[in-house]
Amino acid sequence: MSSNHSSIPHDAGNDPVEAGTFIVLFLCGLVLLLLSGAVLFFASSLGSEPPSVEELRTGNRFQPAPEFEGISYWLNSEPTALSELRGNVVLVDFWTYTCVNCLRTLPQLRAWHDQYFDSGLRIIGIHTPEFEFEKSAANVLAATEAQGVTWPVALDNDYVTWDNFENLFWPTKYLIDHRGRLRFYRVGEGNYETFEEEMRSLLLESGSDLTDAPPTRAMEHLPDARYEAAPDKNITPELYAGYDRGDFQREYYGVGYVGQDDYYQAPDQTLELDVPEFLEPGQIYFQGTWINEAQRALHARESTGFGDHIALVYSARTVNVVMSSNNVEPVKVRIQVDDEFLTEGNRGEDVIVGADGESYIMVDESRMYRAVEMPEYGQRKKLELSVNSEGLAVYAITFGIFAEGP
Repeated sequence: MSSNHSSIPHDAGNDPVEAGTFIVLFLCGLVLLLLSGAVLFFASSLGSEPPSVEELRTGNRFQPAPEFEGISYWLNSEPTALSELRGNVVLVDFWTYTCVNCLRTLPQLRAWHDQYFDSGLRIIGIHTPEFEFEKSAANVLAATEAQGVTWPVALDNDYVTWDNFENLFWPTKYLIDHRGRLRFYRVGEGNYETFEEEMRSLLLESGSDLTDAPPTRAMEHLPDARYEAAPDKNITPELYAGYDRGDFQREYYGVGYVGQDDYYQAPDQTLELDVPEFLEPGQIYFQGTWINEAQRALHARESTGFGDHIALVYSARTVNVVMSSNNVEPVKVRIQVDDEFLTEGNRGEDVIVGADGESYIMVDESRMYRAVEMPEYGQRKKLELSVNSEGLAVYAITFGIFAEGP
């Protein structure tokens, strides 16, 4: 924190007071000034607001942590206040279930939960949604069960607790000591060993005996060897199909996530789009009839022959696609890389390879689908996602360069 110091100008040359009298008056004034400053400091200290999380990040780490507020639903727990967890070390994990970076951290969180629960560690997942369908308690429940999340998860659908923490990113993890004070935080994935060292320090500080709880094995994701050897180490960033993120991208960076300018001319329009001959790497292109919505692109007609599709050129080892369907029946999405169907050797775990060699995903839930998992990193690969059914919604496409995992 900074403070402003002001000085009162004094022109001695125009003061008729004799030197001795001046010195006495000066000293008396100085004493009064110091006393008044002390009183003001004391009063301001009593009435001042606690520092924000951003101030904690830049200086004092030992202020009370914000409370959990605005929670619409709790999973794996009764409603819990942070104040009720005093005496425990609390790990607060801001996440959302379609975020690939969040999902990559879950194995490490499971290891910490298993290793340190009996020593006083409590993990609280704050699920703050990125997409509208992630507000559904049923969807989040299905995701927690599929991912083996057994610790309490609070649905922060209105971003109240997110704002209380002044949080900015998924995932972010905060450590709160046994007195309820913020002590450490980490944005993103990785650096698990350092985070665990801080966690163990706080557990010891709380009086826990860690003799029978040695450090866990840090589950760092190692980059693919071919990516490490590549001279440019290019990876395609996350791409969003909705115009909200696209408009922001266009305003600040001059280019949207979708490579067709017509896509951003007006919101919520039914568009007839054609994929150009040249695809700019790292941009989405649509073929056929699609509706551009705030968070997603929605396929808007029944077609045949899988002519309607999404195309893009990417550099990565893995590809994940966040999709949902408006239909009661699952929607078939055919997938190809470099104009060839996927095989058992390069398909993502959500891809089915039929007896005829066709590779496809059956979209029956609103979630992230693991689409491509190549044996090694590749550059300028062309992905096509083709669909016949009306009602398929595509939200985001993410990419990975790690040797294992999504």
